[in-house]
Amino acid sequence: MKGKTRCPYCNRNVVVEVAEGTEGIQKTTCPNCNMSIKVDVTTEEPPAESPIHPLVEHHPSRKLFVAGVLLMVACLLGLAMGTSYFLAEDKLLSGNGTYEGTVVDENGNAIAHAVISLADEEPPRVVTHTDEQGLFSLNITAGIHTITIAYDNYTTKRVTIGVFPFETMITEQFVLKKNGEENTEKAMSARIFELLPLIFSMFVVLSIPPLVGAICCIMKKYMVVAVIGAVCGILSMGFLVGSLLSIVALILIIIARDEFTR
Repeated sequence: MKGKTRCPYCNRNVVVEVAEGTEGIQKTTCPNCNMSIKVDVTTEEPPAESPIHPLVEHHPSRKLFVAGVLLMVACLLGLAMGTSYFLAEDKLLSGNGTYEGTVVDENGNAIAHAVISLADEEPPRVVTHTDEQGLFSLNITAGIHTITIAYDNYTTKRVTIGVFPFETMITEQFVLKKNGEENTEKAMSARIFELLPLIFSMFVVLSIPPLVGAICCIMKKYMVVAVIGAVCGILSMGFLVGSLLSIVALILIIIARDEFTR
């Protein structure tokens, strides 16, 4: 067994050799000056590792697993919202709704006392008039309707509108021009009403990628696919709850991005 020491005779640091397994004061010979010297033999033991406290013991992260569960829930909510329109369209769009609009001239000035008639019936039935601010309000059954807006010395306008069975907080504006033939117009509300089947179909389609993203999170593979799934989950709405869950899942995916193996 070898070790280092300083020779008291030649005053140099030298490497000396003693019998294997010996400890304490031992005699040996200085390899530099050949003088007999005494050395104190001690064996150093490696420091013992201190045990890890249970509170700080490392556990595998569950962030991606939680993100996967959230995306699965978002998928189910999105599918439920998208299919609900087609399964219960009559019930969802039944009942009465309130529709509000304003009537102005070409200069943007409000037209008071313009006649608003419901043209779904023959002959058209007068239902209301505009007030001093040119505003009118209709309380009629939900769905697509046709109304006429008429005022003396102005062109009569025939408008297709969409009435929703809930409050929309939207007021559409109609412009009457001086004299001329009756003209027709389709309001934005009617266009949205016609697009409802397409919109809810998109919710159904956008609900599929979150399921794929959930699988990727649980498997800890393909981070890009998981991110795309979370973004689609946000757009799928899912009664708004699905969007919130997808946002949380996206944050967890970004935080735990190093855990993905691919």
